[in-house]
Amino acid sequence: MSNWSDGYLTDINYTYGYYKELSPKHIIVPLLLEGIAVPEIKNACELGFGQGISINIHATAGTAQWYGTDVNPAQTAFAREVAKKANNDAILTDQSFAEFCQRDDLPEFEYIGLHGIWSWINDENRHIIVDFIRRKLAVGGILYISYNSLPGWAATSPIRHLMNIWNKNMASSTDDYKDRVERAMHFGEKVLAQSVGLTQNSAEISNFLNELKNKNFRYLAHEYLNQNWQPMYFTEVSDYLEPAKLSYVCSANYLEDFYDVNFSSEQAQLFDSLPAQARVRQTTKDYMLNKRFRRDLWVKGGYKLNPKRLNMLRGQLKFMLITERDKVSLSVTHHRQAQLYPEQINSILDILADKKPHSVNEIWEAVNKEHIVNEQLLFVLLTLLYTKQDLVLVQEQEQIDSVKERCHALNQYLFELAQSSSETPYLASPVTGEAVICGQIDALCAFGVTKGLKSPKELAKFIWDIFKPQGTALRKENKILQTDKENLAELESLADKFNKETLPMLRQLGIIA
Repeated sequence: MSNWSDGYLTDINYTYGYYKELSPKHIIVPLLLEGIAVPEIKNACELGFGQGISINIHATAGTAQWYGTDVNPAQTAFAREVAKKANNDAILTDQSFAEFCQRDDLPEFEYIGLHGIWSWINDENRHIIVDFIRRKLAVGGILYISYNSLPGWAATSPIRHLMNIWNKNMASSTDDYKDRVERAMHFGEKVLAQSVGLTQNSAEISNFLNELKNKNFRYLAHEYLNQNWQPMYFTEVSDYLEPAKLSYVCSANYLEDFYDVNFSSEQAQLFDSLPAQARVRQTTKDYMLNKRFRRDLWVKGGYKLNPKRLNMLRGQLKFMLITERDKVSLSVTHHRQAQLYPEQINSILDILADKKPHSVNEIWEAVNKEHIVNEQLLFVLLTLLYTKQDLVLVQEQEQIDSVKERCHALNQYLFELAQSSSETPYLASPVTGEAVICGQIDALCAFGVTKGLKSPKELAKFIWDIFKPQGTALRKENKILQTDKENLAELESLADKFNKETLPMLRQLGIIA
């Protein structure tokens, strides 16, 4: 671990994750659902961007000017390479938070995002970030912050402590991090096997250690071997953010705030009896749901829109169905499962079934004739379908046209990466301003289609010609396929599925012409 990293693990690069909550487009629906004004986002900032997948996709497929920093120079180098390929003008540095946050050449930001990093930095850096938000987040601007939360981590934090103790005191400096993670988990298993009093009182702790074995070792190294790690209660984070003049708005994921998929009737009754104070209500919710991770939206000087203005702004939004209509589930699942009313959802799907963009005003004009839903309920139902990823929120045509060329350039580079790695299974959509997450095979099928290939047999041969020289073979039923014939047959089957299911969606989203 390097001295300049402030205790943050930089000896191993982080995963190539994409997080849609970091998208300025993603905040529109939650804010309008709460009746809060959405700022026009001209300048946006991500602190601790990791490999830079999210910031680059949002800088490419959206219209905001992006700035960001990540202390790991290897990750910044990769992120800059992606930005260069996309020609998205993102300004990316490897400066520490202390250096970046004191720059005098940065604009005011209407949006600042931090995904997870709050839990992995020391207290000095938290105060630096809060001061930066106080000075640089515009009035009316939005902060997205996610973090490991309590009390959800209380029962399992001993596992993290054991793994970290092993890494600090027993690991060899020559061990690679994959080996370190495996040996640290093995050490944890041995200790817990002899810690009967602990495991009898908390069955969750042993189950959790087994779950970790299926996680990416890069994620585990950063989450469990990092020097700094501090899960927090909502009230603690609120206290940190208070000097920045921020007010809590809602979760970035609407399902976190939808009663029916979170609370029993008794829990809902208790929650409704609480005073209208975020500190009390959010803490109570975190206890009832034993939350381990929060994704929160905060506003600096936000205000409630009057009903007329709110309905006008909601009405201008355009949604598009991307799931086959007959595959749209009426079940909504989070901590609990709830069922949507078929007559209400079907009245909405009747309008969206053509898989073209429709404004909320258009949908309201159609469903209002049937007197099944009111305007507020319609927006809630559209939000649920959007959160379930049956619908996407569509950018204005002018925005789509302005980012098409950049998205094409970025996707060509992502196709190149997919030829040798399954770690970047993302493509940028000019239609939504966000990413589509797909597997390596689907990405390569899409690459083949851009080269004029059509049939499953053509696509299978195209992919096998990439895989075979690398010694890459497919798995089927947990067995590695051995022969060309077996691999080609499996690839042809996967390509056929791609043509029928994924390709139409990629065309809808403007990723493939």
